[in-house]
Amino acid sequence: MATQDQRGGYLKEHIARSIREVVSMLHAGNLRNDELDYLYFKIDRIEHILALSLQVVDIECSVFQHVRNAKELIAHEFDRVSNTDDQAYCTEKVYSGNRGRPRYDVQEAQLQFFVRFGFKVPDMAKMLAVSQATVNRRLRDYGISLSTKFCQMSDSELDEVIKNVKEHFPRSGYRVTLGILRSMGYHVQELRVRESLRRVDIEGVLMRSLQLQIIHRRKYTVYGPNALWHVDTNHKLIRYDMLLRRPFHIKTQ
Repeated sequence: MATQDQRGGYLKEHIARSIREVVSMLHAGNLRNDELDYLYFKIDRIEHILALSLQVVDIECSVFQHVRNAKELIAHEFDRVSNTDDQAYCTEKVYSGNRGRPRYDVQEAQLQFFVRFGFKVPDMAKMLAVSQATVNRRLRDYGISLSTKFCQMSDSELDEVIKNVKEHFPRSGYRVTLGILRSMGYHVQELRVRESLRRVDIEGVLMRSLQLQIIHRRKYTVYGPNALWHVDTNHKLIRYDMLLRRPFHIKTQ
């Protein structure tokens, strides 16, 4: 079992290694959009791990400030050089002839579909290509509530339930814990489960964050359907000199 000093040393080395990687890429210069996007992703992960680490090791406040400054500079540079519009769908507007801007035609059936499958307001807004305020207004207009499907339980009650879950599944993260809670009949917001895990098992949350091997996927767009196809292959029958190829259309990645 690693001591607290050993965990602190491992944590600091991991953060230092991530920062060195970001610095080396910045020194290279002439960064493309995808490289800036990756740098922002890395610096955001560093900030997240630093915030979790405060409950385990001592970190100077100046480190946080430097990381935030770097994050803002990278975001500003990415916005400056980025010319990509990743909105593939645009909600139609209704022109009534009255004063003011036209109204976005967001259908009730669309919102009911999103709510039924657990989409959040930011996700709805992104898919409909409208603002979150517009989605919230339409939800109020149609009388659709996102909170009624969640069970009403206090934070202390939720902590006790999650403690019981962690006794049986000590290595479970928030997704597995969320699934276990739903199987037990507890429909709780994802944010509340994350916060409860930080209260109940902060060291486990931190160690899982360090062990994550997150793949940063590049984003690209095409001008319309059928403009880009991906060819997938199946090598299971290669021993019989049979190679299966299956092309399928992807609009964005």
